[in-house]
Amino acid sequence: MARELFIYWKVPLAQAEAAHGAAAALLQALTQAQPALQVRLLRRADEGGDKATFMETYRAPAPGVTAAMQAAIQAEAERAFAALGLPARHVEAFEDLPG
Repeated sequence: MARELFIYWKVPLAQAEAAHGAAAALLQALTQAQPALQVRLLRRADEGGDKATFMETYRAPAPGVTAAMQAAIQAEAERAFAALGLPARHVEAFEDLPG
């Protein structure tokens, strides 16, 4: 079963554009370092309030996203968000099921 990561985080609306830029740089750096890694960046649609919610998704060929890859993702995120302050990132891992 291939393991995938879903990481979501929120930032104040005033930081949303800068956070988007930092996240895009993060994903670009990760895919350059690990070409087999498939990444996506999403923003919650029609969100109200004073915060913007983003989600990063990561998948890779079997066995999927390993512990070493997850550590590399976290380390690169700390670099990418250094100027903004790393948002509280909530990491969830899921595995493919047959069928």
